[in-house]
Amino acid sequence: MRGYHYCQFCQAAVEPPRVIRADIRLYEAPDVARGNGEIWLTGADGTNFAAPALIGHYVEEHRYLPPDGFIEAVRSGVSTPGVA
Repeated sequence: MRGYHYCQFCQAAVEPPRVIRADIRLYEAPDVARGNGEIWLTGADGTNFAAPALIGHYVEEHRYLPPDGFIEAVRSGVSTPGVA
């Protein structure tokens, strides 16, 4: 991944975000969570999941509940084929 993104839910609460570079829509919001990648998981049944690196933040701060299959994949710890 190149760069990072702010949590779109937290950013909405920042009044107003300060524009750093309008040409590429970068905003400065130091109190807002940021992420820069994905988490890949494989369920016991072979289903592959991808989630933003901010998923823990979404669960803790915004009460997001991932699908049951994703939660089970986190609990089971099955290796994802092709990922070191």
